[in-house]
Amino acid sequence: MAIIEQVGSHTYPCHRYDCDSYPKNRQDELNLLVLYDEHSTFTSTVQEYLLSFSKYSKHNVFYASGTKSASCFYDMNAFDAVLLNYSVRLSSPNFISPFIVKTLKSFKGLKVLFVQYEYETTETTRGWMETLGIHLVFSVVPPEFMGKVYPPERFPNTEFVSTLTGFVPETLAERFPVIPMADRPLHIGYRGRELPYWYGSLGREKLNIGVQMKKLCLEKNIPHDIEWDCNQRIYGDDWYHFLSSCRATLGTESGANVFDDFGDIRKNITNALNKNPGLSYEEAYQQYVQPYDGLVRMNQISPKIFEAIILKTALILFEGSYSSVIQPHTHYIPLKKDFSNVNEVFEKLEDLNYLESLTQRAYQDIVTSGKYSYKSFINRIDALISERVQEPRKSTFIKGLVGMAHSSVTDTLFPYLSNYANAIPLETILDKPLPRASRTVFYGPDEQKYVVSHTCPSCGGVQLKSIAQDKGKKSFWGQIGKECKRFFKKRLLRRQSVFKTPPSEYQHWCQECLKNTLRQGTT
Repeated sequence: MAIIEQVGSHTYPCHRYDCDSYPKNRQDELNLLVLYDEHSTFTSTVQEYLLSFSKYSKHNVFYASGTKSASCFYDMNAFDAVLLNYSVRLSSPNFISPFIVKTLKSFKGLKVLFVQYEYETTETTRGWMETLGIHLVFSVVPPEFMGKVYPPERFPNTEFVSTLTGFVPETLAERFPVIPMADRPLHIGYRGRELPYWYGSLGREKLNIGVQMKKLCLEKNIPHDIEWDCNQRIYGDDWYHFLSSCRATLGTESGANVFDDFGDIRKNITNALNKNPGLSYEEAYQQYVQPYDGLVRMNQISPKIFEAIILKTALILFEGSYSSVIQPHTHYIPLKKDFSNVNEVFEKLEDLNYLESLTQRAYQDIVTSGKYSYKSFINRIDALISERVQEPRKSTFIKGLVGMAHSSVTDTLFPYLSNYANAIPLETILDKPLPRASRTVFYGPDEQKYVVSHTCPSCGGVQLKSIAQDKGKKSFWGQIGKECKRFFKKRLLRRQSVFKTPPSEYQHWCQECLKNTLRQGTT
C-alpha cells in the first residue's frame, strides 16, 4: 500500500498542474467515466464535486448512475479509467448497482474510488474495495491513521491519497455578491443537526454548539437564527442567501471518530433504544461508544466552512485542527467547548472592522491562494491518473445535445447530454468521426430508436431524432418543442431579455457551443 501526500492542501506544489499553463494535448486526453448516485445531487456540495471533473479535467469526462438498479448497457472497457464518486456509498452492502458491480469487476482499466463516511460499517467498504479491485483511493482519513483503517498487508496493490471532503466553490462569489457586515440583520446564523448516538462525541458537537449558543444568544439579546431540527434545514441557493445575511456562523469539525467496522455499535444502540426509548445520549455513549471513540481521529474541515469564507461570513468554531487548513484568530474566532469565552466572542461580533479584517484574511489565504480550489484538486487527480494509465484506449464518443429530461427532485428540465452515459448507450462508440449523414441507429434514454438529425455547425456534435416504433417516423424534437423553448428561455440563457426560441442561426447548435457563444456576447 502506498500513501500519497494530501490532495487539496499546501503540502504539494499545485502550480505544476495549473490548467492555464498545462497545454492540452489531445494525444494525452483519456476517457474517464464517473459513477455517482443520481439521487444525491440535491446538495450543492455533491453537485460541485461531480461537475468539477468536467469543468477542470484535461481529460474527457462522462457520467453514469451507479446505484440501486442502474443498468450498465454500455461498454465500460471503452474508458481508460472509472471513478466512483463518494455518493456511491460502499459502506452499504446493496447500494451500488449489481449490474455495475458485475461489469466493474471485469473492467480492465484504472479503478479509482473517492470515499467518505469511512467510519460507517468500514469493513463493508474494505470488502467492496477488494471485490471491485480498486487501484487508487482518495480517502478523507488523515495520513497518520491511513494504515490503521486500511492495513497495508491487506491492500498491497492499492494506493491511498489523503484528501478533503470538499473544496472552495469558486462560482459562489460570482452568483452571490458579498453583503457588507453592517447590512447583515443576523449576528449569528446556524443550521446544525442531531446525529445518532453512535457518531460519538465529535458528531454530538454539531448539536451542542447550536443548543448552547441559542440559549446564550437569547440571554444576551443577540440577533440570531439557530436551529438543529431536520425540518429547519436549508438547501440550494436559499442556504447561500441565509449565510450571506449573517455576520457569523457556527461550526465544528466534521466527521466522526468512532469507526463502526461491522455496524455492531449502531445495532446495539438501536436495540437499546427500542427497549428503552428514553435512553439518554450520555448513557448510550458510556455503555456502547466510549471504548471506540478517538482510536482514529478524523476531525475534518467541512465544505460549509469554505462556503462561509467565500461569502465573507465570519466563523465561530469550536477549537480544533480543521485539517490544518485554517488557524484560530487568523481565519476564525475560536470558541471553547465549555463556552467559557463566549462573552469575548460576542464582543467581537460588535466590532465590524475586526470582522471585515478577519473575513478578508481568510478569503485571501483560502480562496485567492487557490490552494483549496477544485481546480487544483482536479489537476492533481489528472496527473495521478495519467501516470497510471500506460496505454490509452483512444475511444471516440458522440458529443451533443440529444434531448430533454425532467428532474423530479428540482422540478426543472435539463438537457440529456451524451457525456451522461445513461443518456445514450455507449455501445455507440465510434472508431472514426461520425459523418454528417448517418443511418446508424442509437437507443435513447426512453428506449426508443434514434438516428442522426444533423450535426452542430460549430463543433460537429450530433443531435438525434427518434423513430417512433408505434407511429412510424416522428421527430423527437417535435414531441418536446414546448419544453425546449421553456428551457432555452428560463434555464439556459438565464437573462431577462432572451429569445423565446433560439434564433435560426443557432437552432442546430449543441448546448455547449451555444453557452460559450452567449458568454462571449455574440448573441
